[in-house]
Amino acid sequence: KWYVIASSDEVTPAPIGIKRLGEALVVWRGDDGGVRAVEDRCPHRGIALSIGEIRNGLLTCGYHGVAVDDYGKVEHVPALPGCALEGKTLIKSYPIIEHYQAIWAYFGDERHPEPPPLELPEELVSPEWTGVIHTDVWDGDHRYVWDNLVDPMHGPYLHSQTYTQSLK
Repeated sequence: KWYVIASSDEVTPAPIGIKRLGEALVVWRGDDGGVRAVEDRCPHRGIALSIGEIRNGLLTCGYHGVAVDDYGKVEHVPALPGCALEGKTLIKSYPIIEHYQAIWAYFGDERHPEPPPLELPEELVSPEWTGVIHTDVWDGDHRYVWDNLVDPMHGPYLHSQTYTQSLK
């Protein structure tokens, strides 16, 4: 499925580590301005690639300088010329679509490795609509967050001390 993982203004040319749907990702903008996303784990020693940098268009690990491309393929291992890791895709990459001030990533699985088209409601594709992206970080399982947001009956009880939700 496609999920929004960040707002467009959050992603810069420098690598940024994020955790979405339980997966650690590193995101950045390439030289062409497009967003890239791969697993935030160096295939050499497991260090977070997000603490590295972009060198010559490649995501480069801050520990040993192992460089990977936009698709998770190891391009260069500086300390070990001819290393067997070179040329192998060893970390997961995520298809990305940037639309409506948001970065959408496809979280596939073994049965659905290829992303389907991103189908959005009319409000997100029609020039007759506008909107704003709002993000929050919730310390909890996303299923409980969604349950909280769509459950109107809890308001008068849980939030009974607030002016707008009072039963009085």
